Amino acid sequence: MKIAILGARSFPPKMSGIDNQVFELSKRLAGKGHQVFLFVAEKGAPRYKNIHPVKIPHIRKEFGDISLSYLSYNLFSIPYILRYVRKHRIEIIHANNPISGFVGSAVKKLAGIPLVYTMRGTIPDNIKARGSKLARMLQMFEKRALARADLVTAITQHIVDSASDWYGRRINAKVIPNGIDLSRFQGANGNKLRREFNIPAKSRVILFVGRLVKVKGLKYLFSAMSGIVKASPNTKLLIVGDGPIRQELEQQVDSLGISDSVIFAGLRSDIKDFLSASDFLVLPSLHEGFPNVALEAMACGKPVVACRVTSLPEIIDKGIGILAKPRSSKALKLAISSLLKKPALIKSMGAKAKLKSRQYSWDRLAGIMIKEYKKLLEDRK
Repeated sequence: MKIAILGARSFPPKMSGIDNQVFELSKRLAGKGHQVFLFVAEKGAPRYKNIHPVKIPHIRKEFGDISLSYLSYNLFSIPYILRYVRKHRIEIIHANNPISGFVGSAVKKLAGIPLVYTMRGTIPDNIKARGSKLARMLQMFEKRALARADLVTAITQHIVDSASDWYGRRINAKVIPNGIDLSRFQGANGNKLRREFNIPAKSRVILFVGRLVKVKGLKYLFSAMSGIVKASPNTKLLIVGDGPIRQELEQQVDSLGISDSVIFAGLRSDIKDFLSASDFLVLPSLHEGFPNVALEAMACGKPVVACRVTSLPEIIDKGIGILAKPRSSKALKLAISSLLKKPALIKSMGAKAKLKSRQYSWDRLAGIMIKEYKKLLEDRK
């Protein structure tokens, strides 16, 4: 098959969350002999067999709360992509965000080939992340994509339900979650990190990975930690990531008197080593789409303590972690403390988490996607 994939903005090494998901799918498709045409704003350096990165005209402007850098795909992209589709006889278009879905719907109509549209978030999510003006425009694009797509997929059932409520009609979508490269999490070295941050061997380590922004709910986690370290003084909290409220969070840690127990590690690429060094992952988020770090923790055999919000209950069930009430330091404290008191429970949950992570193997999910592509082509014939 020849597949045009739209929605990623960058090719390695510069990739965002959606970029990475699109690229990982592309690698698996290419590995099975399919030709993948990846339309991006930045091509990057690496080359991969059967993956053909194509740089498209794109917009990079910001006007107040509207960032047009999000619009890597635009009206000028349509004739450009159409020429490429016709020249290389591409058989399927797979769009991965609202604007690329709109572009893909136009190319589908003009080229007469099937369109797959994947929902990776919802319009209410975009309102929170990008402001109402841009989100309303994205809604217009998504409505067109949903109307014209031959197949709609979503990365969680929560997204399907939320979108159905938002548009006032039931959206018929197949849930195909984000994936993970399980091989990346072999050979982790947690001892190296414990030495780097002078963490004693007997210390219990809790890990947070993510951007330091308010929606991540870190202020509730730090308030919980003030009570946790009183009962378990040998507990350490590792914070991996950076963001606009880092200084504010550091001041909160100082005011709570837990500076010796909280370590700000900054941006790091060796996440698997941090996971190896920790007892479990904590996600105190007030809102999440599909946090890949939860899958990464599961792949490393680590339980996850998270808040009961959006799609997290679909990922973190009772056997592999604990879900706490959001915006509640007390609930987080109880959840974290219950694990710290039971090392055997951490171990058993971690084993179940590692087993469940296999469901999110990119090899498995790419196989499902290939079957859907083939079915569309057969139906079209």
